[in-house]
Amino acid sequence: MLDGYADVFGLTNFSKVPGKKLRLRAHLVPVITKPPHFAPQFAWHSEIDFPVVDARGFSSPTEQGQFLFYGLCHELGHVIAMWGDTKDEEDRHAWAHYTGVVLVEELSKRKLPALEKARDGKWRSLAKEREELVKEPVEAKERERWKRMKAFVGVHDLVGARAVGEAINAMEAAGKVLRVNRVRYYRVGDFEEAVCATEAGRKKVKELRGVIGGK
Repeated sequence: MLDGYADVFGLTNFSKVPGKKLRLRAHLVPVITKPPHFAPQFAWHSEIDFPVVDARGFSSPTEQGQFLFYGLCHELGHVIAMWGDTKDEEDRHAWAHYTGVVLVEELSKRKLPALEKARDGKWRSLAKEREELVKEPVEAKERERWKRMKAFVGVHDLVGARAVGEAINAMEAAGKVLRVNRVRYYRVGDFEEAVCATEAGRKKVKELRGVIGGK
């Protein structure tokens, strides 16, 4: 899945600390009560907590309908980038969902042996997300998240995933990042400028500014 982030988005930074490895804490449990989870407060660098119910193989979704494949792709999105700061999550939790469905869709196409029993793409994919984005939510909180998700998908459709990753890499290289317990927090406004500066973005600046509307 990390290879997927590198291949699909061209992202180069996965760990909270350069040179440190990503820690995936997989643990066997009788019943999954909490989904895969990443949080800045974990003591280990770039740790994802990942419960599993079968030590012999990986299948998703579970019989209880838990999307472990999508969940891990989603949490890796949080490891790579958070948005705003601890008081104002600018992306409204849309970034990890966007990267998660993109990765599930792309990796599902590759028919990888390790993901033979991962069928999340039937319910979690970019194509499904586009269908969901047609209708604007009524509730204000959900509407804010919908707007951010629509923006990320809009950027994706205009310039592609590689330009999105190029923008993230450029912000990191330029130091346009806030670190909280070494977790990267970016600004939507800086992302807008960075993606417009990519090779693909320079050809569609007006359209990109129209869909992002950064701060």
